[in-house]
Amino acid sequence: MNQVLPPDLFCFPLEIAGLKKCRAVGDALLRAMRPFGMTTYAIGALPHPDDPYPGGFAVSNWPSEWTQTYFSGHMGEHDPFLHALQLSSAPVSPRDIREGRAGFAPSPEELAVMDAAAAIGRPNGLAVPIYGAQGYRGIGCVCGPGPDPDPRTRIVLQFLVWHAHERMRALYAADTGTETPRLSLREREVLNAARRGLSDDEIAQAAAISVRTVRFHFENARRKLEARNRTEAIATAVQLQLLGV
Repeated sequence: MNQVLPPDLFCFPLEIAGLKKCRAVGDALLRAMRPFGMTTYAIGALPHPDDPYPGGFAVSNWPSEWTQTYFSGHMGEHDPFLHALQLSSAPVSPRDIREGRAGFAPSPEELAVMDAAAAIGRPNGLAVPIYGAQGYRGIGCVCGPGPDPDPRTRIVLQFLVWHAHERMRALYAADTGTETPRLSLREREVLNAARRGLSDDEIAQAAAISVRTVRFHFENARRKLEARNRTEAIATAVQLQLLGV
């Protein structure tokens, strides 16, 4: 039977607020989630479907053997959790996916990814979608021997994962000396439209603005992203998770 709500749960955000390293936050998360049978975490930006592998901001305690297998086996292209979080805004468990409750019937390749994780003692868990400003999307995934998280445990794990992600993200930005540019809604709109292949005239017509205004927003976005041209601006915005998926 799953554990009840720990009495010191709401001290977790205060505890990690004083930590200075992502790994230290991960250790605190591990201590908090172990009573629920979760022994492994992966926290970071949600990879883009065109490049479904962890980017710069990615922190986990998965064994190195698994990481090598994941990359060499091209598992990112068939990761059922990434598939699920592209379809739903709700946390999802392996059982949800296996039983078709994540919005799709898993393919044999997707089932194989979960079977491989189960074979190394991680059959259960929860993947939590993270949403932030400027269209940012992140993911927090915890797993272990289980049991499968019940509704109460899901709430606890979602709380822990969200706070761990936010603290790790802030620490990562501080460590790398990077600050995510703040694009306006219109700047993101024109970049997304260009990313879909629309011309300036088509963007102007769709947004009910002039072509000159479209180009004004492009130039503002290019400068904020420190890009040399429009194509580089779009690529940088995608990498920084500013345009969604």
